[in-house]
Amino acid sequence: MFKIFDIDELEVGMFVESIAKQSGTLKIKSRGRITSSKAIQYLKEKGIKQVNVDLSKQLKPEPSEPEPVPEPKRKRRNHLQMKSFMQLNCLSRAKVYKRKLLNRVALQPAS
Repeated sequence: MFKIFDIDELEVGMFVESIAKQSGTLKIKSRGRITSSKAIQYLKEKGIKQVNVDLSKQLKPEPSEPEPVPEPKRKRRNHLQMKSFMQLNCLSRAKVYKRKLLNRVALQPAS
């Protein structure tokens, strides 16, 4: 759906199809989206008064709600940290088995 907008009503995100009215001689070589306020200022300086805008290609305005902050990712352990972690885990289990073995030996009657 096309609509004619005065250059003062033009906003960033609108898709300009063609020039509707101008006082200068600027020819638009290709259609395109307005990406900055500098582009609008340039069109004003070149004498553009009105433009045809394709409303179906217009970008939707950004939501005003702030984006949720992602939770920080867990740090990945490097190879040496993983190896150290595994060794500590193995050592802990060995201590548990040693304690159980010593308790069994202590509980057995002497023959």
